[in-house]
Amino acid sequence: MRLCIAVPARNALLALFLLFAVPAAQGMDDSTRVRPDVLDTVWKDAGIVWEDGIAWLLAPLSFSDNDWLLTGGIGAATIGVYTADGDIRAIMRRNQNSGWYDAASVANEGGRVFWAQTLTGALYLPGLVFGIDELRVTGRMLGQTLMYSGAVTMAVRIILGRDRPYAELGPRSFGWMELGNAEQAMPSGHTTVAFSIASILSRRIRHPAATVLLYLAATATGMARMYHDQHWASDVLLGAVIGHTAGMYVAAREEARDQGKGDESKTWSVLPSPGGVVLQYRF
Repeated sequence: MRLCIAVPARNALLALFLLFAVPAAQGMDDSTRVRPDVLDTVWKDAGIVWEDGIAWLLAPLSFSDNDWLLTGGIGAATIGVYTADGDIRAIMRRNQNSGWYDAASVANEGGRVFWAQTLTGALYLPGLVFGIDELRVTGRMLGQTLMYSGAVTMAVRIILGRDRPYAELGPRSFGWMELGNAEQAMPSGHTTVAFSIASILSRRIRHPAATVLLYLAATATGMARMYHDQHWASDVLLGAVIGHTAGMYVAAREEARDQGKGDESKTWSVLPSPGGVVLQYRF
């Protein structure tokens, strides 16, 4: 059985198309303009970003019992760490010194959106222009993960409105529906970005040493955010879970496409229609 909902999506698809197509076309003269097959590839990638994004947002509607059990476990773990937030912060504050602070500053860079965006472009654009599919797909997957995890992180941060540690209001201070950066501690955005990068690159490289190094670097970013008094421990844990989960989701969707199969019994998909797109749910 199928449930279909018509969704006018011309503007959204155009925005995604321009996101990828404009940077690739900039700086090219008439003799080196993007070939039609390159534009077709960009359009195809934009469609994947859109379709996977819709499925990501609607995924809870098709959760299995195991999925809900895992979600409950993550929630319980976050609450458990939340109860120790004050004590963990006290340990961090007692062990402050210039050497560790400088090291934390370096680790903090691993979670900056600017570097993540730069890495995405550095992978996607050369892969697109020179026809290196491995690079292009990795760049697109990284961009997807950053978008999907970032959307969840920002929504939760605004809704919870948790005060950052340096505000000295304690770990139980929540303002709810806050737009100010000082009231958006949970989850940690830097940690989300770092674990998004680690999850995708480790899945694409598929080497144990690379996986260990990538996740160690991501963990260092989370620790740095606590050491700089920007986040509580539970903020970092939740950010790590969101980044990792988004990366695993994107990787699983890509691998299912590569294998030409997937779970067709219960899934969301987006199909083109004369008025835009049709959102379809199989059940």
